[in-house]
Amino acid sequence: MDEKHPQCSAKTPDEIERLDRALISGVAWTGGSRWLAQIYTWPATVIVARVLGPEAYGFMAVSTIFTRFLSVIAEAGLGYAIIMSPDVSRSTIRQLNTVALLLGCAAVVMAMALSPYVAAFFGEEAVRTVILAVSVIFVIEALAIVPVAVLRREFRYKELAIAEFSRSISDTTITLCLAVAGFGYWALVCGYLGGAIISLFITAYFGRQGYELPRAAQVRPFMVFGLNFVSQGISSLICSSADIAVAGRLLGASTTGQYVFALTLAATPLEKITSLVTRVTPGLFLEVRQDPDSLKRYLTSITRHLALAAFPLLFGLAAIANEFFHIVMGPSWAGAVWPMRLLCAHVAIASVFALLPQILQACGRPGIPTRQAWIAAIVLPLLFVIFGSAWGAVGIAAGWLVGTLVINAPLLVATLRVAHTSLLEYVSSMWPAASASAVMIVTVQLTRSVIASFDIWPPLQLLAMIAVGAATYILVLLVFHRQVVGQLTGYWRGKRFELEQK
Repeated sequence: MDEKHPQCSAKTPDEIERLDRALISGVAWTGGSRWLAQIYTWPATVIVARVLGPEAYGFMAVSTIFTRFLSVIAEAGLGYAIIMSPDVSRSTIRQLNTVALLLGCAAVVMAMALSPYVAAFFGEEAVRTVILAVSVIFVIEALAIVPVAVLRREFRYKELAIAEFSRSISDTTITLCLAVAGFGYWALVCGYLGGAIISLFITAYFGRQGYELPRAAQVRPFMVFGLNFVSQGISSLICSSADIAVAGRLLGASTTGQYVFALTLAATPLEKITSLVTRVTPGLFLEVRQDPDSLKRYLTSITRHLALAAFPLLFGLAAIANEFFHIVMGPSWAGAVWPMRLLCAHVAIASVFALLPQILQACGRPGIPTRQAWIAAIVLPLLFVIFGSAWGAVGIAAGWLVGTLVINAPLLVATLRVAHTSLLEYVSSMWPAASASAVMIVTVQLTRSVIASFDIWPPLQLLAMIAVGAATYILVLLVFHRQVVGQLTGYWRGKRFELEQK
């Protein structure tokens, strides 16, 4: 793999047009499939949460912390290495496919050997049984790593969208049926595994690669490159698992379940909006890494679109969190309100910062995000313990918010330097979404005060607040940011992805 980057060379208009269309197609297919699935999965998830209660979610969360770590190690960054490689032969891909399968099998053995110690740490023998059951996922994921990477490398997002849609629907359906049938947290386990199996069959059908005996000279460069990704993945998992581990040790299953569900709900926009873009952009940034003007253009324009989509959902959800948990989820979930509000603010910041590591990696500077990821792995757990001991679940959520701001500051400085972008230009790209969201929050609060004096059915009050908030956000954009709205509509009509004034 070649990590050297030659002198800057600007892309031709035809090349930019090709990349723009690839970006549009990838986002459209990925986003369309995810939001179509959400029509079914959201109400089903609410039903499952009400049936199982906070305890099941808390137990499942602590049980899968260990398997998430093993999953990152077993993946070894091979998929990302294939995507980011300027040139990789079919023979090398088949060899990497074999390596991935061997690593997946090794992860199963490790899970079997270490599961008793994990169960002892949490003081729950049932955790061991769940780990043994979930360890099957290592082989399933190993069989899908290379096919998925090849599909992403070739911009075949239609096929990936079909696989992801099928996984969401099957996962939710299995979980819902088993939850209603009284299987408890095993409904979550079986749904997770069932969805992964369905996705594997579809992915293998579209991207099957075959196997070859690995040769060290050909696979070593990819594994070395993948180490940076593994390092970042482990550090990221330390951050994302430390909060659950701290909650599990300090707060008990019920409060942990409330926190985990609030985190899952707040992270949905990051998963359904931000990640659908960031799954497309690694190859895009690799293509334009030698052209600072194109880097700047894509950084500011994609950030603007991410903010326009994520901010209203996250800050709107924070504004109605009290009504949502009391009316939709029930009294047992009331403790999730304030964690949800703080987590929404954290995810809003994380959603626009998600592009920063990708740009630095594409430009040959993977050491910067790797260093910051490990700093985060040290700082965030400390914040979770300190804040969580003092303020419980609310303190852990506050730790996320403070830590996200501190850890991402150096990444932002380095990325702006690489993309020849000023801080003002970067912040200005988020101003339309931020200003419209601020006005939206104020109007939602005013609506709450007004309808409180009337005897209105609670679900209708919640719907009224949602409607007023959505209308306000759209109205502010139409009145004060008309140009941005015009650019956005032009984008989705398939025009050139042009968001900067010329």
